[in-house]
Amino acid sequence: MSLLGVGLCLLYAVPTALCVWGAQGADDKGHFVLLQLPLTPQLLVLDALGADAWLRGMSWIAGYVLLVPPLLLLLYLAGHLLGATLRRIAIRLARPG
Repeated sequence: MSLLGVGLCLLYAVPTALCVWGAQGADDKGHFVLLQLPLTPQLLVLDALGADAWLRGMSWIAGYVLLVPPLLLLLYLAGHLLGATLRRIAIRLARPG
């Protein structure tokens, strides 16, 4: 298990949960903004690729189910890779001569 990967996932998941919780009591505009905010990175990538048309008309629940797990996986893998790289560097630096 990669602690750095879990940490990166938590840095995304906790604010996401807070946004979803905050959206429950918000007005319509606040509701939309708070629900869209955690999906912004994924939406930007899909828009840049021209692949965001299939999201139109999709419910927030479906959007979260489809877009959040891949980002969490990507964050975990990035943390795992970064952690492994840092461990290799630390081992090289610790070797004598």
